[in-house]
Amino acid sequence: MKKRPTLRALLLTSYLLVIALATLGSTLVVGPALWRYFVREREIEMLTQGSILAQAVRREIYQGAWELPALLRLANLQLSSRVLILDATGLVLGAIEGRSDGTMVEIDRAALKSALAGRSVATIRQSGREPTLDVLVPVTYPGVADIAQGEVLGVVLISRSLLDLHERQRSIVARLIKGNIFIALLVVPMAIFYAGRISSPLTKLTAKAERMTAGALGMMVEPAGDREVFALGEAFNSLSQRLVLHEEARRKFVADASHELRTPLASLKALLAPLVREEPAPPKVVREFLSDMDKELDRLSQLVEDLLKLARLDNKQDLEQKPTELSELVSKIVKALAFLAEERGVRVEVEALPAAVIWADENRLHGALLNIVDNAIKYAQSVVRVSMVTGEQVEIRVEDDGPGIPEAARNRLFERFYRLDQARARHNGGSGLGLAIAWEIISRHRGSIQVISEEGKGTLVVVELPLKQIVF
Repeated sequence: MKKRPTLRALLLTSYLLVIALATLGSTLVVGPALWRYFVREREIEMLTQGSILAQAVRREIYQGAWELPALLRLANLQLSSRVLILDATGLVLGAIEGRSDGTMVEIDRAALKSALAGRSVATIRQSGREPTLDVLVPVTYPGVADIAQGEVLGVVLISRSLLDLHERQRSIVARLIKGNIFIALLVVPMAIFYAGRISSPLTKLTAKAERMTAGALGMMVEPAGDREVFALGEAFNSLSQRLVLHEEARRKFVADASHELRTPLASLKALLAPLVREEPAPPKVVREFLSDMDKELDRLSQLVEDLLKLARLDNKQDLEQKPTELSELVSKIVKALAFLAEERGVRVEVEALPAAVIWADENRLHGALLNIVDNAIKYAQSVVRVSMVTGEQVEIRVEDDGPGIPEAARNRLFERFYRLDQARARHNGGSGLGLAIAWEIISRHRGSIQVISEEGKGTLVVVELPLKQIVF
């Protein structure tokens, strides 16, 4: 099986990835932003210097008598900049760190055209391996406030290398990267700690779950970690306890089922023993033995059928639900048990049953209610009353005048193989599964069963089905 990464490794990887993305983002976003800011700052500075110089030289250019070095010192320009004074045709009239021999200078013609039209222009060009910022400021006639075509005397061009800005940008980005690395060195130990804090309870829980898978039930963990992980630990403990209870119930069920199956088989073997002797038994005795064997086989068949019903219910097989007339279903059950009631001398009284159509699996609901009414007839002394009440829910009430049920036994009535009167139940042919099956079926219909009883005063069983299942 492919080895999967641990949660701790995934968390650490995600933390480091966030740091790496932050570092990369600072390089890709902050770097260009710094460059634009520095260039704009340099551009404003050079445009200001160009404007000062243009104001200083326009009278001298107009009169034809001026000294460039003195004017440059007046403008307070950095000597690292290249300064050119151009006339209206683009010829160099004067320069610092440039030519002043009256020849044309190779500059951006579009920028020069814009400057000669009266607009200040800033452009960046590549001079060899270094970027250079050129600023062109028009020089107007002295005393002219508005610049119009034909009123420009020349252009002041200032050029300056941007390598120092590159160095500033790289220095700041480098410090930013170092800062991110320093933060990463601080964050990684914290990330390792928190990743371990999150993953450690899950690792322990996984180990306990693997042991449970191997058969060691009852594993418990100490809930720890954040709220979600803590809740998961509590849920695991609850599940573990439920599995233990289910396993105990399963073992008890298997033991009880084995015992219940062994009893009729032992009886059959005991009944067969006299018949297989060499000396033949009288016909009357044979008939009695065969009659008893038939009863034991019926009991065995009923037990197997009940076990199969429980198995199907435990497997959560889908209910075959359809609209079911509950009053008709109850009437059918009473008619089906009329012979049994007559045989036992019990009178079954059915009160007027109101019409109520519910959404139910008719066959299974029939079996559940049949078990309840049958149980009442078996234990009643003289009468069983069956009635229905419709209100917030549908109630089927089955009441008998039997001996009642002790309080200690009421909570166990619906346990599998539980018999209130062991001897009487076996004599009646009961498997101890009827009420358990009824409970499962009613629960699957989202209903409930309530037992109201007192010793010596009979028993009332109330089956309730939610009103939302009723279709009028």
